[in-house]
Formats: sequence, structure tokens, C-alpha cells
Amino acid sequence: MVSLALVGLLAMVLMGGIRFGARVWEASQVQTEAANEVHAIRRFVRERALAARPVRAIGDGAEGRAAGFSGDGAALRLVTLMPAYVARGGLYHFEIAATAGDEGAGMAVKWWPYGGEESGPGSGQRLLLEGAEDIALSYFGDEEETGAMAWHDAWRGGRGLPRLVSIKVVFPAGDPRVWPELIVALPASSGRANARARN
Repeated sequence: MVSLALVGLLAMVLMGGIRFGARVWEASQVQTEAANEVHAIRRFVRERALAARPVRAIGDGAEGRAAGFSGDGAALRLVTLMPAYVARGGLYHFEIAATAGDEGAGMAVKWWPYGGEESGPGSGQRLLLEGAEDIALSYFGDEEETGAMAWHDAWRGGRGLPRLVSIKVVFPAGDPRVWPELIVALPASSGRANARARN
């Protein structure tokens, strides 16, 4: 009887350990998948921003004026090189925008060939992220009036590229995903484009 009792006790302890181990494994899997998801999104967005180009505006009265980048707290548009695995390669208009829905805030991207129609041939769109609590974008560059460097909630088209772009994403409490503030330094040519835009 004593032996049977000990065997039963050991079995209970063993089963408890197995269940605990399974819960730890599942939790670690969730954390890993969440981290991989965020890492992939951040990498894609960063690469598109790093490939931004300070293109020139076209049209009446636009000669000599830098264009191709504009943004506010909820969305930004730029002209960038797109990889062949997403589009056909080459210069594209690219938009990152915060979205709102039943699942909370999200992040969507869309692209279309440079100079083409937003919904024309070669265009595409994708929802990168959902279920966030808040998404905010800001831009670091020179003040138009004073020339001093500062963060801005919006960046007017025609000013060229800002020096930095910040993307903040806040997830609800309990969400395993973590998004450290993403700050991307845009190409060095942006400074020269800004200077030309002011002249």
C-alpha cells in the first residue's frame, strides 16, 4: 500500500511538471513568434526608408523643388526603391499609414510605380500589423523659418527628406509584442535636397 501511494504521488508530481513545462514552452513560443513578427515588420519598414530618394517635383512651377516625401502623425509617403520580391523593382511611391478597426490600431503599406496611378498597374498593398493600441510618426529636420533642428508632427511635401523618421507603436497590456521606438536616419543626400528646396 505504501509503495502504491508513493507511485501515485510520484505520478502526480511528474504530471504536474509536464503540464508546467508545456505551459512554459507554449509561452516561449508565443514570445518568439511575436518577436519575429515585429522584427520582420521593422526591418521591412526600415529598408524602405533607407532607400528613400529625394526626387524632384514635376509640373508647372515645380522645377527645382524637392518632392517625394510628406507625412503627418498617422501616415507618411516617400519615393523609394522597392525590392523585386515585392514589386518589379525600381522607384515606387510608398505609403505607411496607421489604420483603425475592430482589432485596434494597425499599420498598412501600399505602393505604386513612381509617376503612375495609385491603383494602377504594379500597385499593391498589405496590412503589416494589427491589434496595436497606438501608432505615431514624427520627423526630425530643420525648421523652415529658423533653420534649427527639431522634431515635427508633420513634414510638408516639397521640403525634401527629413533627417530622421520616428515610428512609435504601443501595444495593449498583456500583448507579447514589444516595439522599441524605431528611428531611421534617411539618406545623407536629404540634407542637400533640403538646402536646395529652401533656395
